[in-house]
Amino acid sequence: MKDHVCLGVESTAHTFGIGIVTEKGKILADQRSMYTTEKGGIIPSECANYHRKIKEEILQKALDESKLKIEDIDIIAFSQ
Repeated sequence: MKDHVCLGVESTAHTFGIGIVTEKGKILADQRSMYTTEKGGIIPSECANYHRKIKEEILQKALDESKLKIEDIDIIAFSQ
């Protein structure tokens, strides 16, 4: 029987990340991007737009790193 695979999405404050792990805790992928401003601080609407803009790129990078397809994912976890 194969290990179950979990895709975790973090969409918190300035960080958007996707990790892929097995049920035994083996990390298969860890990709992230951070929203920043020149003056510092978080502008919520700009941060939300940034997360929307990069979500597919980060997902694809995580899948590529793990050498998996979305169909191989058994469960999804989300942190917001």
